[in-house]
Amino acid sequence: MPNPSINPDAVKENALSLAAALGIELERAAELLNAHVMVTHDTGDPSAVFIAAEARALLARTLQHVDDVASKAVCVELVIGDALPQSTGTILWLSIESGMAVIARERRTGATETRLHPAVLFVAACYATAAVVREVIGDGMPLPRRERIVLNLEALGISEALAKRTIDLGHAYLAGAGAIGTGFLWCLRWFAVHGILNIVDFDWVKSRNLNRQLWYGPADIMRRKAERLAALAQGSFPELVLKPRVAQLQDLSDKDGDPQWLRRLIVAVDSRAARRTLQSELPGEVFDASTTDIREIIVHTNRQPTPLACMECIYPRNAQEDTRARSIAAALGVTVNDIRRGIIDQAAARLIIGRYPERNLTEESLIGEAYDSLFKSLCAQAALRSADQQQVFAPFAFVSALAGALLAIETVRRVGGEPVSYNYWRVSPWEPFDIRLQRRIPASAECEICANPVIRQVAAQVWESRQ
Repeated sequence: MPNPSINPDAVKENALSLAAALGIELERAAELLNAHVMVTHDTGDPSAVFIAAEARALLARTLQHVDDVASKAVCVELVIGDALPQSTGTILWLSIESGMAVIARERRTGATETRLHPAVLFVAACYATAAVVREVIGDGMPLPRRERIVLNLEALGISEALAKRTIDLGHAYLAGAGAIGTGFLWCLRWFAVHGILNIVDFDWVKSRNLNRQLWYGPADIMRRKAERLAALAQGSFPELVLKPRVAQLQDLSDKDGDPQWLRRLIVAVDSRAARRTLQSELPGEVFDASTTDIREIIVHTNRQPTPLACMECIYPRNAQEDTRARSIAAALGVTVNDIRRGIIDQAAARLIIGRYPERNLTEESLIGEAYDSLFKSLCAQAALRSADQQQVFAPFAFVSALAGALLAIETVRRVGGEPVSYNYWRVSPWEPFDIRLQRRIPASAECEICANPVIRQVAAQVWESRQ
């Protein structure tokens, strides 16, 4: 994972996220994140070495100081496996045994297990990062503070047989090359995958993205996300062709007669409305993960034809979303219908430039960007002219990375033929994941897609004929 040498824009993004979560001033949030932490591990233990490297990289995108040498400034130290602490800060111990990862304040002796798959070790690294950040923030965090977090890594379903299996992804599409999309490919590279994956994203890498979008570094700023992600990740996928597509997915020419069109869709976009738009394209199989700011992750799947929920059911339009759309439209000087289209076009770009002439915005930088992303950026710059602003900021790196990892694991399990009964799973990055929250959610009677018999019939005919 490249070290982004976290820049001022990325630092501010993290501070905004924390300030919004805690309801505190930006300056206080920045002060909390300006902390020194350390990661110590057993250098003779391959699993400990792996987790330590991933945890350090995730922490480096969240906190300003991840130290290699102990000092009085270190406030929290994560010790992995059979190693000894180096600092006088608060110690968190991470051990893995019998398929269980334990993050605790008391020491558990013994080396970590080497038989576990890198994907599940990465999940452990995400949770360990969260535990360190939680300790840094202290009692102001509006979440329970646990002395001990136990993760049942075997419950993630990566059996030895699946880990050795070659996964045929076929001709698939990844919608979104941002935080979750990069996390998805970061984790997917540890599986033997072949096929073609179209990486679809119209946006550019921004300076403020470097706090949470894995693979990207300073050299990628103002370059197309789809092209950079394909180029950076391709070397990790000898049997999977990564094909960059600089466009909105629904505008691709593939939809005109290509029998492989949306046979398999992996969704990593950043808004509810965008997910509904993608579902209206009637994809055959959907794998989706989303985040609710820093608090929660949702993993969802559906396959046509099915009586179970689609993305329209999971992410219905609600009053809060409508209020937010009106707020963003008023702030940017565009219409609510523009906001619902999700991506800024040339006409909207000109309106926004006219509303904020002092920001030196350009059509090139705006066209193709999501309205949500621009709104967050202008909030960060305190540039918005609206009395009704609902500021929602992006989650931390380890939250999006965990969402991407779970998305990759769910995709591999299902495409690899493992029996999976649920279609919806809520996960907290701050609490042990609970398989009791894995549910089978039926289609909603209010869904504009599932409740429409004509659309259901068309979807059934299309995908039954392509089996």
